[in-house]
Amino acid sequence: MPSHAVTKSSHYVSVQQTSSVGGATSGSRYLSWSIGGKSHYFCSLQGILRILELVLVLIVLILARVGNEGNTLYFGGADANFIGIGASVGLTFILLAFIVCHLVGHLPPTLLEVLINLVGAILLLTAGSLAITYHSPRYDRRYQDSQAGLALGVISIIAGIVFAIDFLLSLRHMKISIR
Repeated sequence: MPSHAVTKSSHYVSVQQTSSVGGATSGSRYLSWSIGGKSHYFCSLQGILRILELVLVLIVLILARVGNEGNTLYFGGADANFIGIGASVGLTFILLAFIVCHLVGHLPPTLLEVLINLVGAILLLTAGSLAITYHSPRYDRRYQDSQAGLALGVISIIAGIVFAIDFLLSLRHMKISIR
C-alpha cells in the first residue's frame, strides 16, 4: 500500500504532511506544524480553522448583542433572530467544547465534527443571508442600524464559508464503514 510523507524543517518549525492509500491510517488528519519537536493542536490546519470559527462566531454574537450603538442588532424578524442568535450561541459552546477536548487529548468523534461543521455552515449562511435581506432595503432608506446590520450579515456569511471549508476538509479524511 503506497504511502507518502513530506517533511520540511527550519530551526523553529517543522512541517510534516502524511498521506497513505488503501486501508492504512494516516497519523494526521490535516497539515500540521510542530514547534521544537512537539506537535500542537493550534499549529494544525484544523486548530487554526477552529480558532478562526470561534473568533468569527464570537464577533457575530457580540454584534448581535451590542452592534446597534450598544443596543441589540437584529438579523431580521423573530424567526431570523432565533436562527442567528441560536446558531451563534450554540456554535460558541460547541466550538469551545471541541477545542477543550483536543487540548486535553480526548478527540471527539470525526462524524460529530463533520456534522457540526455542516450544520454550522448552513445556519450561519442562512442567518447572514437573512440579515443582508433585512438590512439592504433599510440601508437604502438610511436607517441608523443598517450598516452594522449589513456587517453582521457579511461576517455571518464569512463564518459560514469557513465552516463549509472545514466541513469539506474534514469530510475528505472521514472513513465510513457500513455493515
